[in-house]
Amino acid sequence: MRIILHIDMDAFFASIEERENAGLKGRPIVVGADPKGGRGRGVVSTASYAARKFGIRSALPISQAWKLCPSPQCAYLPVDGKLYGIVSERVMKIIEQYAEAELPSRRKLSFPALIEQTSIDEAYIEVMNQESGIMNHERVWDEAVLLARTIKKTILKQERLTCSVGIGPNKLIAKIASDFKKPDGLTVVRLEKVREFLDPMAVRKLPGIGPKTEAQLAKRGIITVRDLWLASDPESDLGRLACGVDASSVKEEYAIKSLGHETTFEHDVRDHALLTKTILALVEEVFEEVKAGHFAFRTITVRVRFDNFETHTSTRTLSEFCKDDTILKREVLRLIFPYFHKKRLIRLIGVRVSNFKERR
Repeated sequence: MRIILHIDMDAFFASIEERENAGLKGRPIVVGADPKGGRGRGVVSTASYAARKFGIRSALPISQAWKLCPSPQCAYLPVDGKLYGIVSERVMKIIEQYAEAELPSRRKLSFPALIEQTSIDEAYIEVMNQESGIMNHERVWDEAVLLARTIKKTILKQERLTCSVGIGPNKLIAKIASDFKKPDGLTVVRLEKVREFLDPMAVRKLPGIGPKTEAQLAKRGIITVRDLWLASDPESDLGRLACGVDASSVKEEYAIKSLGHETTFEHDVRDHALLTKTILALVEEVFEEVKAGHFAFRTITVRVRFDNFETHTSTRTLSEFCKDDTILKREVLRLIFPYFHKKRLIRLIGVRVSNFKERR
C-alpha cells in the first residue's frame, strides 16, 4: 500500500513578498519582469491570489498582466531569488523534521517516510505500510492526515506562509489533490475514491495536458476526465492518466532537472558587445545556483529568440561532468556566437545547464 502527500506552497514568491511588507497585505501582487508601465517584455513569475482574480497567472507576458491590473492597483516586484531560496530551505527542514521524527502528539510515526523535493516550493512524502491488516491500513491514513495538518500548522506558525496538501495513493493523484482547494487546502483521495474525484474534472487538470492537447480533445467532444477515460485505451498514456494510474516512486533526492536564466531585452538588439555582456551575466547567475546546489553538470543549452519570435536552441553535452565556470562561459560563447552573426535583431537570450550529478 502507498500513501503519498504532495506539499505545495501557495503563491510562494508573492506570499513571501506580502509577508515581508505589511503594506502589500491583501493587494494584488505580481513577481516577475519589470512591466515598464505596460511596455515590459518579460513574463510573470508568480501572481498572488488577489492578482489571479484579474486573470493574471504565471508565464503571462508582463505587458498583458499590466493591462489586466496596472500599478498602483497591483504591486509589481522583481524576483528575489536569494530570499526565496532561504525560505525554501527552512520550509523543507520543517517537512523533514516531521516526516522523519515524531508528531507533536509525542506519537512516533508507525511508517517509514521518503521525501522528494521537486522544486523550490514543492515536495512529496511517501509513507509505506509494512504491515498487513485493515486496522493498520486505517491508522496509516489517519497518521498521514495528521502529518499533513502538523506540517501545515508549523509552516504557518514559523514562516507565516500557507501551503496546500494533497494525499493520495500515488504521486499523480496527490499532486492534483494539492491544487484542488488552494490556498491553504487539504484534500484526501483514497484509492477507492479516485474515479469519483477525477471524473468531473476538466482534462486540463491532468498533468501533461496543455492548451493544444485540450483543444484537440475538445474537437472530439472530450471535455472531462470521464470523457477521456471512456474514449481512451486504458494502456495508453492518456488512458492511464484518465484512470489516475501512476507507478512512479518518490526518490529521496532533490529531483531538479535543470537550472537556467534568460532575459528579454527592452528593445531588440544586434550589438555584439551588449549581447556578450548579457549572456555572461546570465552564466554567472546560473553558476551561482549550481554552486549553491552542490551540483556538477554535463549539458549546456543556449536559447535565442529573434525579433520575429523565431526561437532557436543549441546544446552541447560535455564528455565529463563540469564544475568550472570558465568552461561553462567558454562553451556558452561557442554555442551562442553563431547567432550573433546572423545580422538579425535579437529579442531574448538564455542559458541552461542540465544532466546533473551531486557534488560531494
